[in-house]
Amino acid sequence: MSRRPREQVDYLHLKELGGLEMLKASYFQQEFSRHVHEGFCIGVIEEGAQRFYRTGGNHVAPQGDIILVNADEVHTGSSAVETGWRYRAIYPTPEIFHELTRDLTTVHGTAPWFREAVLHDEGLAQQLRLLFDLLEQPNNKLLKQTLFLSTIAWLISKYSQTKPQATDLSNAKQRILNIKELMASMPEQE
Repeated sequence: MSRRPREQVDYLHLKELGGLEMLKASYFQQEFSRHVHEGFCIGVIEEGAQRFYRTGGNHVAPQGDIILVNADEVHTGSSAVETGWRYRAIYPTPEIFHELTRDLTTVHGTAPWFREAVLHDEGLAQQLRLLFDLLEQPNNKLLKQTLFLSTIAWLISKYSQTKPQATDLSNAKQRILNIKELMASMPEQE
């Protein structure tokens, strides 16, 4: 009789990085229903593949790919393969990003917005894995801060975009009425 693999979750709260949360997990049967996080999710699939819904569509992230979920964005999570998935991820809050963008961009106090849910960037994935390895170790506060900042700067500079804003339609009805009135007042051309 074969034993089912156990799902494992390790959680770290990193005070030296402003309370940054980190998750190291192996899931086989787990299915996360639609939910949101206060912070962003920036993770690397280390084994297997994850299927998830985000930004109005379904995505699959295989081993080696980076997953990105924006703060307060509805998403799900489940295995895309029989053997499950293993990943590590950090969950920086918008406040952590506000601090970073003060130094990285001309738009101060803003959090990034990532259009892509899955990134195929081998170099950045390797950098994230190096960061995760370091974050799991005791000590080295300055090195952790430096590697975290440089990794996030790389991610933001290469993949962050301006979040699309909803169009203000509060006066659309009045505009349509004005156009109808204008059209009604114009004599028809024969």
